[in-house]
Amino acid sequence: MSSSKVIESFKKICNAEATQAIAYFYFDFNDTGKQGVQNFVSSLIVQLCNQLPDLPHELEDLHSKCRNGQQIITLQKLTTILKNLIPSFTNVYIIVDAIHECPKSGDQRDELLAVALDISRSGSQLLVTSRLEIDIAEAFKSEANISIDKMLVEADITLHVANELATDVRLRKWSSDIKADIEKTLVEGSNGMQAFIAHRNLTED
Repeated sequence: MSSSKVIESFKKICNAEATQAIAYFYFDFNDTGKQGVQNFVSSLIVQLCNQLPDLPHELEDLHSKCRNGQQIITLQKLTTILKNLIPSFTNVYIIVDAIHECPKSGDQRDELLAVALDISRSGSQLLVTSRLEIDIAEAFKSEANISIDKMLVEADITLHVANELATDVRLRKWSSDIKADIEKTLVEGSNGMQAFIAHRNLTED
């Protein structure tokens, strides 16, 4: 399943308004560089920094302290940096595709889910896609989500997704273009897929 259509919709929003930013990450079981939690957070940091006119002084200082990038930065520090970057924009959209591709070995998956939720609680708008797996569903149980049963036929999936996007109080605030792309992405990639959406920084009508 690919979230490319959804990402393109958010890019159009951010291109039209410089104070908004987008960052995304595709997890890939066949690519170790696309599995690690630190790589995930580092990638989001780089993408957000590239959308700022100037590099934050905090990052310049950290780069010097870490021997110009030769010393590894802890996940906790990276997460703090990312959370500190988010208020630099009026809106930050983060899309995480195929989060289930992050291995369960060690504490890697648990760390990833904790970081993802921490990021969403720092003011970003988070969209996560995943296969239906218990630990991921449990982690995002309090968020708005759309679950796709792999036994449903395409017409029923389309109707189900459209209904969820139209009726859920947390989902219906997205623009019609974004909702259309989310619907298309879920229908085309349906096979026990879920989309989790967290956007606490949106105000209620």
